[in-house]
Amino acid sequence: MRYTKLMSYAKRQRRISLIISLVGAALFLVITLTTIVWATGLRFDKATGSFETTAVIAVNNSLSDVTVALNGKVVGNATPITLDGLPGGRYDLAITRAGFYPYDRIFQLSPGQAGVVKKAILIAQEPQITDAPAAVYRPNSPFDIGLVFQNGQLIDFGSLVSRFASPLVQAHRLDTSYLYQQGNELHLFFAENNQDFTIYQAGSSDRLNFNIDTANWQLTIFDGPTAKEIDLLMPSAATGP
Repeated sequence: MRYTKLMSYAKRQRRISLIISLVGAALFLVITLTTIVWATGLRFDKATGSFETTAVIAVNNSLSDVTVALNGKVVGNATPITLDGLPGGRYDLAITRAGFYPYDRIFQLSPGQAGVVKKAILIAQEPQITDAPAAVYRPNSPFDIGLVFQNGQLIDFGSLVSRFASPLVQAHRLDTSYLYQQGNELHLFFAENNQDFTIYQAGSSDRLNFNIDTANWQLTIFDGPTAKEIDLLMPSAATGP
């Protein structure tokens, strides 16, 4: 009798051990498959009952106190940010902050593609302007080396930057953008997302003299008796966030 009970107990223990092993193996399989799906950018489509390759959108540089929206839906409040698991399609990425022009970028992505923003720059709507009486103008050519304006087009080492309806007085590179003067207006143009901002209006349509501080996104403009320093990334005190 005692021997029979011992045998039954042993069988139950073996069954329990087998069940635990099977459950453990199943969990391991699920975790492994989930990891593979995540790592390879796959997404399960309930409509078709199959896995499909997804797209990714990433913003690489650091921005704080911003609102990041994708197709109108808020997805974050700072960058860098990576938005993965996206089905192929059209995406409108917007990064906004009070006192700044929004950064807008449209992506048309196929499954497996990545839309990457290397540097999203937010330009102040009303930049901080301060007097710089000790500033000295550093003369330069109307167009940077490699920049040519011909037939209504601004060309950068053979690549089209943009087309313009009226002639440009001058054009220069500023990090990921272009500074150009058209008439008495100085513009800042971002070719990657086709955003164009008027940042200064001169007293005349003659060529405007200015120095460019690319590292700090600052301009020193010589238009009048006293030079002025414009900080493109800093709103004026009256309009700051």
